[in-house]
Amino acid sequence: MPHTLYERHNKAIGSFPYIGLDEHNMNYMSHYHEELEVVYTKCGHWNAITSTSETELKEGDICIFMPGEIHALKSTLPNNLYIFKINLKTYKEIYEFQKIRLHSSKISKGDKGYEQLKSSILSMAEEYQKKKPGYEFAIRSAKNNIIAILLRELSYKYIDTAHNLNLFNTINLYLEENFAQKISLEEVGALCHLSKYYFAHEFKRLTGMSFMNYLTLFRLEKSIEMLIYSSENMTDIAMHCGFGNVRSFNRKFKDCYGKTPLAYKKNMMRN
Repeated sequence: MPHTLYERHNKAIGSFPYIGLDEHNMNYMSHYHEELEVVYTKCGHWNAITSTSETELKEGDICIFMPGEIHALKSTLPNNLYIFKINLKTYKEIYEFQKIRLHSSKISKGDKGYEQLKSSILSMAEEYQKKKPGYEFAIRSAKNNIIAILLRELSYKYIDTAHNLNLFNTINLYLEENFAQKISLEEVGALCHLSKYYFAHEFKRLTGMSFMNYLTLFRLEKSIEMLIYSSENMTDIAMHCGFGNVRSFNRKFKDCYGKTPLAYKKNMMRN
């Protein structure tokens, strides 16, 4: 499955998971990736959005997104999340994880498998923070425990994901080439051989958000690449990413990421 733009900067490296322990008030557009994603709610509230549901999570709740599952994260109140992404490519000959979908992506206290998952998650976080000798092996052990718990304790089914991912890929490829231009529902619907009304319905069903909101978030993600890798000023970045003016760009960026583009860039440079 081809990679998408959105997870380019936060990927698992080989058998070692991506670990993010300082994720605050996240709003992340509909996307998918090849990794298994595990989100632990350290504090606060947020919503997990998939093609079939929008679910509120609070302190202590765990959320799991399967490889290839289209999903989004939306903050409703201040929060701090632990995010882990686990590469399952080495196991593809044993399990077709891309076709597995959990009956519920949310696992809360009292649910089957919760305590074991929480223990492995917190162990992985602690090992990563303290980095004692051999921590890499301890993290890989906790990662494997999470996979085993998923398969043994959680309820899931197998589905065919090819149609949804093909449609999503078609749209993303078009946006990749045209995001700086004016884009309408009619033209993207025609690209997918659908009327604009049916396309709008299918897109909302697939991603959990309207196409125009998705387009805005796509452009914002593109702007992050320019913020990090170019020396363009904010006005030029706004224009190159399809925003009418820098004021609109600043407002939408802050609504999504909780800080202005300039503050975001300064924070990335410090890291």
